[in-house]
Amino acid sequence: MGITRFVLLNSLPLNAFPFSSFDLGIMKEDLAEIKRIRDMYEADNEEYRFANYIRHPATLKLLSEKLGVNFEPNSGLYSYQPDDIIFVITLNTPQRGKEETEISENDISVYKIIVIV
Repeated sequence: MGITRFVLLNSLPLNAFPFSSFDLGIMKEDLAEIKRIRDMYEADNEEYRFANYIRHPATLKLLSEKLGVNFEPNSGLYSYQPDDIIFVITLNTPQRGKEETEISENDISVYKIIVIV
């Protein structure tokens, strides 16, 4: 078994999945769920790492504060790996042409994505 990745995305790129047919389970969660799962991995001494694909500075600042990890902006392309635990984190009311500099947990929605092949 490889290292589990906690994947943080701002949207779900369907072309990241190498399957011709698959289903997705989508559950609305919160940042506490990410922390809870991460804490379980730590308690069981399981190897994991965060794979961040979010660029928005205010979102990254909030994630860094709540999860205790220093996230840097990343505009790389996500490619699915079987051990991934995927979370999509989006602003509830994104503003075109206006950059939010301070946000709270009330300003975001968190979705856990389950890939069913």
